[in-house]
Amino acid sequence: MLEPLRRHFAGDENVDVVVERRAGERRPGIDDRILRDFSRPQAERRAQTIPRGLPPLPPELERYAPEIRVIQRLAPVRATLADMDLLEVVRIAQNSDDSAAATEILWRTHERVSRRLEIQLDDPREAEKAVKATYGLIFDRIREFDPEDLPFEGWVDRIVDERAAELRRPA
Repeated sequence: MLEPLRRHFAGDENVDVVVERRAGERRPGIDDRILRDFSRPQAERRAQTIPRGLPPLPPELERYAPEIRVIQRLAPVRATLADMDLLEVVRIAQNSDDSAAATEILWRTHERVSRRLEIQLDDPREAEKAVKATYGLIFDRIREFDPEDLPFEGWVDRIVDERAAELRRPA
C-alpha cells in the first residue's frame, strides 16, 4: 500500500507518506510522534501532530481508507535536538556541557532505564529513587561511550546493570 501512495503523492511537496511507529523512546504524556520513512535510511523526525481529513485517493487505494491516518506535522523551521538521531545527541553531550543534550538523552532513555531498574530491583519505589543517581553515572561517564564498542542503549544498559548490582549488595 505504501508504494502506490508514494507514487500518488509524489508530485506534492507538502506530503510525505510514512509509516508511523511509536518508539520506546517516546516521552510519556507528550503528544508527539516519531515518524520514520523506511525508504530513506535514518529519516526520523519528531513533531507535534494534529489529525487531518483524508485527501482524495486513487480508486485502487480507496479500500484502504479506514487504515490510513492523515496528520499534519507542526514543526519548527529549524532543526532541534529532538529532530536528531540519538547518537548525534550523544556526540553533542560528549563534546560539550550542553544541558539540552543531556535532557534530550534523558527523555529518550528514561523509560528504558526506569523499567530496567524496576525489573532488577524488584521494587518500583527503590527503582524510582535510583533513576536520578543512575543518570548521574550515565552523564559522568558519557565521554567514555564509544559507538564502535556497542550501541548507546547497550552502553546505558550496562551502567544501569552496574547500579542495580550495587544497590542489591548487602550494606
